[in-house]
Amino acid sequence: MISKKLFFLSFLLFFVFFLFPLRVFGGEIGVLHQPLFEVKGDTSATTTLSIFLRAGAEEIQNAPVGEYASSSDYLIVKAYYKNPGDSGFSFSFCKYLGVGYHRCDVSVAPGEDGRSFQYYLELTDGTSTIHLPETNWESTPFEVLVKNSDPGSSSLAGEILSDWFYQTTNFEAATTSQVTIEIQGLNEMKFNVGDYALIEDPQTLTNETVQIMATSSDSITVSSLSHSYPTSSLVYKKIAGTWVYLQGTDRFSTSSLTGTFQFNNLGDHPYDIEVFKEGYLVAGLGGIPAGKTDLRIFLTKGQWQGGLLTVPPFVTWTAPMDGMMSAPRDISLDAFPILISFSREMATSTFTTSSILLKKFNPEGLTEDVTTSSGMQFVYQPQNSSFVIDGISYSFGPEPKLVVYSETPLDGDSVYLLELTQAVTDSSGNPIDGNRPGGGYVLMFTTAADLSGMAPDQYGEGGNFMPPFVKGIVPPAGSFSVGTNYKFLMIFSEPMDANSLSENIKLFKVDNPFSSTETETEVPISVSLDSTTKENAIITPQSLSSNTHYRFKVFGGARSVSGITIGPPENPSMVVFSGDFDTGSEADLMPPRIVGTNLDNYATTSGTLVNVPVAPIIEIGFDKTLDLTTVNANTVVLKSGSTQINGTVEFDPTINNLRFIPSSALSPNLDYTLTLLSGENGIKDLAGNQLDGNGDGTEGDNYTLVFTTGNADTQAPTPIFANADNFSVAIAFSEPMNAAKSTDATKWSTSVLNPNNYQIKFGPSTGEENTASLAGAIFEYEPGMMTVKIKGIQTSQSEMLPVGNLLQVQVSQVSDLSGNSLTTTTLTATIQDSKETFGILGPVMGGMMGPPPEAGGAMGPMIGMHDPSLMGMEPVGVFPMNAMAGKETVYFVDLPINIQIADGYSIVLTFPSGFDVTNVIPDPYSPANSDFNHEGPGTITFDTSFNSDGIAVDPVARSVTIKLDVTGSPPPSDFYHFDLKGVKNSTIPKDFGTSGYTVDIKIKDTQGIVLDSMVSMPFFITEPGNYIISGTISATSTDSNFNGVQDGQTMKVFLGSPMTGPIETTITFNGGSASYSFTNLGQGEYFLFTKPLLTLTTLVSGGGTTTKDFTGAMIPEPIRIPDPDNPSYNDSSKTLTKNLTISDASSGAKLEVYLKGNFANSKVDIFAGSNSGFVVKTVGPLGNLTDWQKFDLYLPQNDIWHVGIGPALPEGPMFQGPPPTVDWMPPSDIEVEVSGLPD
Repeated sequence: MISKKLFFLSFLLFFVFFLFPLRVFGGEIGVLHQPLFEVKGDTSATTTLSIFLRAGAEEIQNAPVGEYASSSDYLIVKAYYKNPGDSGFSFSFCKYLGVGYHRCDVSVAPGEDGRSFQYYLELTDGTSTIHLPETNWESTPFEVLVKNSDPGSSSLAGEILSDWFYQTTNFEAATTSQVTIEIQGLNEMKFNVGDYALIEDPQTLTNETVQIMATSSDSITVSSLSHSYPTSSLVYKKIAGTWVYLQGTDRFSTSSLTGTFQFNNLGDHPYDIEVFKEGYLVAGLGGIPAGKTDLRIFLTKGQWQGGLLTVPPFVTWTAPMDGMMSAPRDISLDAFPILISFSREMATSTFTTSSILLKKFNPEGLTEDVTTSSGMQFVYQPQNSSFVIDGISYSFGPEPKLVVYSETPLDGDSVYLLELTQAVTDSSGNPIDGNRPGGGYVLMFTTAADLSGMAPDQYGEGGNFMPPFVKGIVPPAGSFSVGTNYKFLMIFSEPMDANSLSENIKLFKVDNPFSSTETETEVPISVSLDSTTKENAIITPQSLSSNTHYRFKVFGGARSVSGITIGPPENPSMVVFSGDFDTGSEADLMPPRIVGTNLDNYATTSGTLVNVPVAPIIEIGFDKTLDLTTVNANTVVLKSGSTQINGTVEFDPTINNLRFIPSSALSPNLDYTLTLLSGENGIKDLAGNQLDGNGDGTEGDNYTLVFTTGNADTQAPTPIFANADNFSVAIAFSEPMNAAKSTDATKWSTSVLNPNNYQIKFGPSTGEENTASLAGAIFEYEPGMMTVKIKGIQTSQSEMLPVGNLLQVQVSQVSDLSGNSLTTTTLTATIQDSKETFGILGPVMGGMMGPPPEAGGAMGPMIGMHDPSLMGMEPVGVFPMNAMAGKETVYFVDLPINIQIADGYSIVLTFPSGFDVTNVIPDPYSPANSDFNHEGPGTITFDTSFNSDGIAVDPVARSVTIKLDVTGSPPPSDFYHFDLKGVKNSTIPKDFGTSGYTVDIKIKDTQGIVLDSMVSMPFFITEPGNYIISGTISATSTDSNFNGVQDGQTMKVFLGSPMTGPIETTITFNGGSASYSFTNLGQGEYFLFTKPLLTLTTLVSGGGTTTKDFTGAMIPEPIRIPDPDNPSYNDSSKTLTKNLTISDASSGAKLEVYLKGNFANSKVDIFAGSNSGFVVKTVGPLGNLTDWQKFDLYLPQNDIWHVGIGPALPEGPMFQGPPPTVDWMPPSDIEVEVSGLPD
């Protein structure tokens, strides 16, 4: 049956809570509380603050509703609190409100704005006592800053309704007199006289609130009707007296007689709404942007039984994963059944054909119930168990799960929803805490296209007919010392067919590799696919010998779930990919450890993480690839206080990064803790080693990351670019976006998945000539890349878009996770050929390989769409000067240009997650920045009329936009080099044993149209160490009037190493000396030096100042760390102390250098070099010197010196590119001999 989807149904998100329960002295108490982050006080009067929590104990019941929890007959609940100036904590007993909720009213003293208020909670069951926070509750209690003004002027309002409804069976005319309405839909009359009800036409959404005057078995009489309602209109009960609480704030209310509630003067950020009432199950809405005044929250009848408060069951992972594209059509038990994994055991009796529904869906709002027609069946698999169907035993992992299957394949290229209603509960009667309106869980996925009937000549012809490819293999091809107990991971570009992989992935032992006598012997392996994406093949060898060469081969018969083979259909035995590796001498027993997190960019000098954005993409880097089956919502937990935060958990095996992406914006100015669980049921690597959370080399300990969010996000998102081929378009945004499903009526209107928020046009001239059809398009959001991809765009004649045309996509109404709406924006892109793009259109941030040069071809390493074998002649390079993690440095950019560049064009560099581009500017010392193509025709440089330096940065999107100032006629085939200063490296290192980092590069014209896309060659970031090189620099002079260097004078100290590249620090003199320190250094060789000649302001005895030249550390001095034989090395602090002395340059031989000529207002270096060292003095800028002008240069040693002049080179340890171009010719060097100086 086709039925119109009810758009007015709000998205009822039951909160997922992390409850303790905490066991103390034999008793158990479960408690739930989110710490406060927003409280209003007063300047002169004491105010009352209400603190909410939910609790229940195993051994004792809660107090009666409305009474204080102060009697030993009940669970005693207290709130301890302290105002500024209080000598100790005061306390208040808490009142029981029902359904486990308590309200603790405490006093907030008057005071200045932004004062601190501290509190903690204590619960006692007569035997045991627990606290929140769990530890150090008096020394480090919860803390909130009290403001004396309202957070803002926004509002939240809505109504509380029953989750059940009746349907009208008669047509009612509008009338002011009493109206009897015949209804059906429930077995019993649930309305009472005096109740208020909502009646609504689901087609027009016309509705009104009426009062029930009388009831019968199949009708209700209402006071009046203002509208005429058709048959099948819906009648809901409105629920009065419901507690409505904004979590983490001092704001609460109860619903009115007509079920309404309202909050005013709220901050401009999202809120989590919690709703409860005796006799109903707890409900709530998460991440609701302030300003929503039409909310509907549905309550379900039910009674909390009391006792130990336990977390409701929730879904830990699904297969296919929620939102998956190209999911398998074959859901039979022997292929890819649908799996829903739960956090705890469920009640088998609650799985029925009315509580588990399969529907087909399209974004326009039409759903078709196919529970019966699809042949859907289901079975429950208990934890660590199996089930038997037709005499065959099945098990799909240790977790408790629902298995949904059918012998009939699902339709291809279709959107399905598997719906678990609130009737599905655990064995204690708790419903699923999920994402379904009214409670429960909804899994949405799109099946792969059915291409079984594809004609041979359609293979590789673009769109759905492009073959899959190998994106990477772990460990990477070419690895050595691979553990003999290793499992391997082969990553594909799309979901694959498991049976075909078992037949077409082979492992060979290779004797005499790469020689004329080479032989291959096949090694037995097992191949399986990961449950959630079906893109990761897990390869387990039967055994591996030590110190042996092996080779993987993938043959062309491997196919995707759509049925397209990876190689040409006519040649299934073709080897499309091969990769070699060597084993080591033993098994891999090293546990995986964390090497960094992108939140380290928010670290203070004390190491605490503050001002983290409220919509973060949290990334944790590992030194090894994890077992994907161990990374899920059970092992990766984000919480505030004891409240667990919903989010997406991802692990990218190509870069070994784990991501946690919250489903909605976090609360501002609040503490959060991310925990990664280790142990037997925790996170493991591919060799089965458990997580080493504290990095001590021993497995089995958890990892925790504590951070504090910053202020609310009030900035609207922006689209960065659109990139298109003739089948798809990708739109990248500046920050994480709202990707709500259509089942979430509160957020659907502003979701990036809502087709109504896009209009796509195309044409040969302006891109506006024709309107594209989105009727069959599929919308996908990649949260880690903040990118929407729309697949299946067609012309009005149902054809693919014309290659070479312009495409315009208008984006409107969409919002970020904080509810900030994007200004309507039109983006333009050139339509590329999907035969060449393989659908790769969004930002490319790593990965080991790309598609082959053409469909069905052999695969090798690819960087985006570029063959690295060609990059020697045309390198696409974005390389750091200093490759150490977390360091701010200069990046050298090399770009081959294959289009005609015009004035006003722009280059957009998008760095990977974890990099900070906030401080990026053109490198002021780079000679290359004056003309990107150097000696080529035309001049290309930064357009300084754009943001004063030609650069705009977006720190959230990590993008750097360079606007070009072009003069002359540069050729269409060219090569650019320029340098950027101020890029801060990710704090997550990626060394040469990984695929490294890459930068996505787009070239746009003046209208923002993407003309070319590139991905840089990989670059590598090294892990910081814990060694330090430090010291002081003192200045000496033979001048009797010298009284030290003036305070505040600065100089630079340089440290170089092949491991890190050059590092520099600026130091300041104070009291005659200056201190320097280089931290986080790894073991190895370093070279310490300064500029050869330093000019500083010095003090003169008796008063006054003068300027002196000093000779620096001319020759880089080698230093090794650690160096236990060096008395200046302290092993306990891992610090090597190296003090330097700079001496008055005038103590050497004074050489007078005379200059004359037109130097065109440029700086000039006067230099001298010998076997004893090198000195240089920079003078100018000098103009047209018509008379000789004298400059003094001091030569410090007896030697033969070669003296010359030239254009001033940039300061610093190194520079990239050619020397500066000047309009004058330097003269030949002059040889000068110095003698007579003291040795």
